[in-house]
Amino acid sequence: MTQAPTKWGPYGRLPLAVLALLGLVEGIERRVLPAVLSLVQDDLHFSDFQGGLLDTAIIVAALVVALPAGLLADRVDRRRFIAGTFVFWSAFVSMTGAVRSYGQLLGMRVLLGGGDAMADPSAQSLLADYYSPERRGRAYGIQRVTPVVGAALGLGVGSGLGALFGWRIAVIALAVPGLLVALLVSRLREPRRGESEVAPIAAPERLPTRTAVRAVLSIPSLRALILATALTTGSLSAVAFWGVVYFQREHGLSLAKAGTVAGVPVLLGALAGSLAGGWLVDRLRHRVAGAALLVAAVFTALGTVLFTASFLDGLALGVRLPVQGLSVGLLVGSLPATTVLTTEVVPPALRGTAFGILKLSSNALAAVFPPVVGLLADHHRVLAADGVLRGDLGLAFRWTLPTILVASALLLRGRKHVARDTLVATGSHLS
Repeated sequence: MTQAPTKWGPYGRLPLAVLALLGLVEGIERRVLPAVLSLVQDDLHFSDFQGGLLDTAIIVAALVVALPAGLLADRVDRRRFIAGTFVFWSAFVSMTGAVRSYGQLLGMRVLLGGGDAMADPSAQSLLADYYSPERRGRAYGIQRVTPVVGAALGLGVGSGLGALFGWRIAVIALAVPGLLVALLVSRLREPRRGESEVAPIAAPERLPTRTAVRAVLSIPSLRALILATALTTGSLSAVAFWGVVYFQREHGLSLAKAGTVAGVPVLLGALAGSLAGGWLVDRLRHRVAGAALLVAAVFTALGTVLFTASFLDGLALGVRLPVQGLSVGLLVGSLPATTVLTTEVVPPALRGTAFGILKLSSNALAAVFPPVVGLLADHHRVLAADGVLRGDLGLAFRWTLPTILVASALLLRGRKHVARDTLVATGSHLS
């Protein structure tokens, strides 16, 4: 491998910046609809349970394409694949603003889910080939936080535009950046698979689909990570979807203020937590066995306890928001650790497949939790701030968020396999 001109390697920071921007735009565009959900409900007339199904639709579609997307990431030019996918995805976002019925809206969410899942495994795989293991914690810390930051911006900007111009204009306007990002991704250079490893690994012949999936699922630490990620993503997806509506009901905020209140703690917490998590993994990688899973487990457990407590009834807004900012920081801080672990225990030629399986399993539970929260809220009504009986979203969150503690236990259990799995991934166990 050629001598790196900068501490970030031969490709510099540009690929990281572009892929981070990709995640930012994805987060913005995906959370525009939840930001204006109350307006959409008033316009198209559907229940909280049906509202939760809108997020389920986007995730079920992702379930269908996640594994094929991961397999393709190990076989095609990843830059062009991402760029093409994002062009269509942004078009689907804009078309959402033209729907006239709940059924049409549900159909557009299905198309959006497919587009989202197609690009993600390729982006994760690319980043591992652009940057060496010593830099991946920080690289993934930046890249993994941008969808969360984008979600916060989508909630804030989307609700503001919705309040001023209506929900349709908000959705259409925030679809434009995706087309610009697609162009930037297409201009990157495609790295060789395994190029950034300390000792570059020659890619083996491409494995048949069934063999590739079996090889990935045979990795013990990765199996623990898959289950833990699914539980965490599922629980948090419900909060992300219903957050703006919760603040409208609980604190009587206007749509614009609710979007800002829901987004700002997420934005600040996610930025601090992800950067801290990535830095900590890089610092501990040679000092503590299984450092990535240890960091992820501790951050996840602490964040879950605080986040659940932040939805207790009667908390003042000045107390609720700082607690949520801190808890989101801890939960998001676990993401770089889990992503780094995936690149270390999976051979380079199978990383796309591994990220596809992670996406599939995460979406499986993320499809369940938003409508479950909506259903719980429908069956436990309380007097909202506007004096109307509405679903108790806070109670629903308090019942579902503690499932993430199981994820923390799974991460700790998988930690004992990391050393062996890493040796197998690099072939060092044969020397």
